[in-house]
Amino acid sequence: MNGTRLAGLALDTADAPTAHPLMHHGRPLLLDLGGTRTPCPAEGVEQRKGTVNSDAAQAIWRYVTAVLIRPGARIAWASTDTDPQRRAADCLTTLRTLCR
Repeated sequence: MNGTRLAGLALDTADAPTAHPLMHHGRPLLLDLGGTRTPCPAEGVEQRKGTVNSDAAQAIWRYVTAVLIRPGARIAWASTDTDPQRRAADCLTTLRTLCR
């Protein structure tokens, strides 16, 4: 999934049926999909919550709890981990790698 173009992620969010409208700031977007916030304190990363529309989204999104999307709508990182602290550590590692 990492590095692929964002597609097939339908959200149950009134203001955004997909992740694309949430990406208007030109910076990475950390989208929490698992109901718990990923405490990722990285500067310059926008964080939003949402839930996957299981009727409309592709099956690959069913168990994803968080996804980090690069400004170009490519997936930098996705997690199925339900522990917010582990997700945050993994997300920060990914961000450090991207910013080298």
